[in-house]
Amino acid sequence: MFKHAAGGHLSPERASALFDKIAPIYREGRFAIWLVEEGGRPVGHAELKPRAGEEGLELVYFLAREAQGRGLGTELVGALVRHGLTETKRLLATVHPDNARSVKVLEKAGFAFLRREEHEDGATLYFERR
Repeated sequence: MFKHAAGGHLSPERASALFDKIAPIYREGRFAIWLVEEGGRPVGHAELKPRAGEEGLELVYFLAREAQGRGLGTELVGALVRHGLTETKRLLATVHPDNARSVKVLEKAGFAFLRREEHEDGATLYFERR
């Protein structure tokens, strides 16, 4: 379902490490998370959360395949930007390089490309919006 999330499918070790990294953020309630519905059905989720060592909030969203390609991502990111900019002056987002749709959505929402980082399990594109 989440082809472009966290570098694709995670090994049990990588999934455990990722969980250990983000669990304190969830446990401490330092973020906002929303269920995304379409026609009363859950089709994804969205978050605004702090990123360790960075100023601002990170925008995160996932949509089920059946919810993609009809403008829901654009609408969702627009709402996250409007809300996020009432909480902070800087929004961040990361995208898998193969996820051209999400790159386009971020660019339409005014995000600027910052950098590309290579990792042992792939690459990540970094964006920001002020």
